[in-house]
Amino acid sequence: MKSKMLWATAAAVTLAACTGGGDGCTYTPLLGDVGTCTTNGDIPVGGTVNGTGATAKLLTGDYSASRIEYDAAADQLIVESLPFDDNVFEGRYDRATAFDVAGYKAYRSTNGLDNYIAYYGTSSTGNTSSAIVAQGGYGDHGHAGGGYARKTAVNLPSTTQRTYYNGSYVGLRTVNDGTGFLDIITADLNMEADFSDNKVRGFIRNRQFKQQQSAAGVGSDMALTESTILRDEAIFNDGAVSGTVDATNVNGTWEGLFGGPNGEEVAGVVIINHGDFRETGSFVAEQ
Repeated sequence: MKSKMLWATAAAVTLAACTGGGDGCTYTPLLGDVGTCTTNGDIPVGGTVNGTGATAKLLTGDYSASRIEYDAAADQLIVESLPFDDNVFEGRYDRATAFDVAGYKAYRSTNGLDNYIAYYGTSSTGNTSSAIVAQGGYGDHGHAGGGYARKTAVNLPSTTQRTYYNGSYVGLRTVNDGTGFLDIITADLNMEADFSDNKVRGFIRNRQFKQQQSAAGVGSDMALTESTILRDEAIFNDGAVSGTVDATNVNGTWEGLFGGPNGEEVAGVVIINHGDFRETGSFVAEQ
């Protein structure tokens, strides 16, 4: 069972998939009217020079919710298009403080039939955010997703080298072996950016379990290998992941964006695969 997901950060602001422009559009303005897309399906209309304009991105392919919105008044996450998470089209995930981890608030679907859990984290300013959701209890990976966003324009430095970011990571790990286990993994996130050469890399360190249901180990530190900074959009999206779990090499991808007036914040998602396991992770970090 394969799925995809969409997500937004600000209270009372809905992030919906683009309907104009090319196929596969994944970017929309986070504030104001939902925009259209250019023909390449990747860049929002309305100004993107050096990260101008608010930006959001959702996972596609194996991830399939059509919306995630944070309702600050109710302190709930609103999730759409994941089956059996509620008794109406719009699923509302309630706070689940027992599952909170450093840097992230946990939410669970309490009105539906299945075991969904979501994590939502923001930078200290609230400008940059990331979220993930996954489903336990399925024989395969079930329905899952993730996304990240920023609210305001970014002007990236042009000469600064070795700028460091530190933050938090949370991962939801599912298994495709008929058991339907769901592991929750927490870690520290360290990154460095070289804005003069437009490169970024990082590490997921000190991995440990918040919840372990499978028999797999937590794994070693994960290296987020070098990714190229796309200055016009202030994003990076071509990184790979390396590391080991139970002496087995992992593979995966990572992507994200810069936030804050001068790129002081980062947020993004990580996908890690090893054997029958898939970990969908979220990170938020600051200088």
